[in-house]
Amino acid sequence: TIYCAISSLESVKTAIEKLGLTIENSGLEWVAKNNTELSEDQADKVLEFLSKVQDHEDVKNVYTNLG
Repeated sequence: TIYCAISSLESVKTAIEKLGLTIENSGLEWVAKNNTELSEDQADKVLEFLSKVQDHEDVKNVYTNLG
Protein backbone atom coordinates (compact mmCIF):
# COMPACT_ATOMS: atom_id res chain seq x y z
CA THR A 1 0.00 0.00 0.00
CA ILE A 2 1.26 3.43 -0.93
CA TYR A 3 -0.23 6.64 0.44
CA CYS A 4 0.29 10.02 -1.21
CA ALA A 5 -1.30 13.43 -1.57
CA ILE A 6 -4.24 13.62 -3.95
CA SER A 7 -2.30 16.02 -6.15
CA SER A 8 0.52 13.45 -6.48
CA LEU A 9 -1.56 10.39 -7.34
CA GLU A 10 -0.99 10.44 -11.11
CA SER A 11 2.74 11.14 -10.85
CA VAL A 12 3.18 8.37 -8.27
CA LYS A 13 1.30 5.93 -10.51
CA THR A 14 3.47 6.92 -13.48
CA ALA A 15 6.68 6.48 -11.48
CA ILE A 16 5.59 3.02 -10.31
CA GLU A 17 4.74 1.94 -13.85
CA LYS A 18 8.11 3.24 -15.12
CA LEU A 19 9.74 0.87 -12.62
CA GLY A 20 8.01 -1.99 -14.43
CA LEU A 21 5.58 -2.68 -11.60
CA THR A 22 1.92 -3.43 -12.15
CA ILE A 23 -0.67 -1.39 -10.26
CA GLU A 24 -3.50 -3.65 -9.15
CA ASN A 25 -5.75 -0.78 -8.12
CA SER A 26 -5.57 2.87 -7.19
CA GLY A 27 -7.96 5.44 -5.87
CA LEU A 28 -8.86 7.89 -3.18
CA GLU A 29 -9.72 6.79 0.31
CA TRP A 30 -10.50 8.67 3.51
CA VAL A 31 -7.84 8.17 6.18
CA ALA A 32 -8.43 9.50 9.68
CA LYS A 33 -5.90 12.00 11.01
CA ASN A 34 -6.90 11.29 14.62
CA ASN A 35 -7.96 7.94 16.05
CA THR A 36 -10.64 7.59 18.72
CA GLU A 37 -10.24 5.09 21.53
CA LEU A 38 -13.35 3.52 23.07
CA SER A 39 -13.98 1.22 25.99
CA GLU A 40 -14.45 -2.43 25.05
CA ASP A 41 -18.22 -2.16 25.58
CA GLN A 42 -18.49 0.98 23.44
CA ALA A 43 -16.28 -0.54 20.73
CA ASP A 44 -18.45 -3.67 20.58
CA LYS A 45 -21.59 -1.55 20.09
CA VAL A 46 -19.98 0.65 17.44
CA LEU A 47 -18.56 -2.33 15.54
CA GLU A 48 -21.98 -4.01 15.57
CA PHE A 49 -23.54 -0.81 14.21
CA LEU A 50 -20.85 -0.41 11.54
CA SER A 51 -21.28 -4.03 10.50
CA LYS A 52 -25.01 -3.48 9.96
CA VAL A 53 -24.36 -0.29 7.99
CA GLN A 54 -21.72 -1.98 5.85
CA ASP A 55 -24.07 -4.89 5.09
CA HIS A 56 -26.75 -2.54 3.71
CA GLU A 57 -27.09 -2.92 -0.05
CA ASP A 58 -26.88 0.84 -0.68
CA VAL A 59 -23.58 1.27 1.22
CA LYS A 60 -20.39 1.01 -0.80
CA ASN A 61 -17.71 1.98 1.79
CA VAL A 62 -17.65 2.65 5.52
CA TYR A 63 -14.88 4.70 7.13
CA THR A 64 -14.14 5.18 10.81
CA ASN A 65 -11.49 6.75 13.01
CA LEU A 66 -11.56 4.03 15.65
CA GLY A 67 -8.04 3.08 16.72
